[in-house]
Amino acid sequence: MWNYDFKVPENKKIRLIVHTDCKNEADDQYALAHHLMTPKFEVKGIVAGHFWKNPQEYGELGTAKASYEEVIKIMDLMGLKDEYPVFLGAPRGLEDEQTPIESEGAKFIIEEALKDDNRPLYIACQGAVTDVAAALLLKPEIAEKIVVIWIGGADYPEGGFEFNLAMDIAAANVIFASQAEVWQIFIRRISGNESESRESKYPVATRRTMGTWRSGNRGSSHGRIRESKLQDDRSTAHC
Repeated sequence: MWNYDFKVPENKKIRLIVHTDCKNEADDQYALAHHLMTPKFEVKGIVAGHFWKNPQEYGELGTAKASYEEVIKIMDLMGLKDEYPVFLGAPRGLEDEQTPIESEGAKFIIEEALKDDNRPLYIACQGAVTDVAAALLLKPEIAEKIVVIWIGGADYPEGGFEFNLAMDIAAANVIFASQAEVWQIFIRRISGNESESRESKYPVATRRTMGTWRSGNRGSSHGRIRESKLQDDRSTAHC
């Protein structure tokens, strides 16, 4: 597809799903393009995610559809029309931590995770993790087959407001409580209104590590992220 001077060996390729709230603002388009141009990535499909609490002109339940259309547009501009399957994610966040939304995106994640492939399935999440959480609720057994890479959450261990997390707190709690391997890239406060993205000190997050983060108390995992804990700082840039 791309005229590179080298070829990545098949056994070095990474099996990947891209999950993106592509129409929220102008960063995911670049990330999507990089994913599709990276020869080491074997992109199995793209899931278009919601940003329903920041609906802009798309309406509260129309943001995932807006992301879907933006993904199609980016692929067309790259000369990749119909080269990758694109799936519509849930229109909104989960109601609670027990009830999944059976979106096209969640069903695709399950289908791909259950394929006969010894390689782990990496899911690069650039927004809310609603569809990954729904997939885990629908088929908990996929947890051992996936690696979730999520840009979301505020500085560890203090916490605070962060856009992607705020879109679906229940979904974040679902993935942190699951057996899935989670790599978290969170926002670090520097000073004032400035912020930067920083990979977690614990990049491969086991249930124990993420439970510790969720409670806000190292050595304890009894707590869950709650809406009230996200109201203290709303200066964080969207991701």
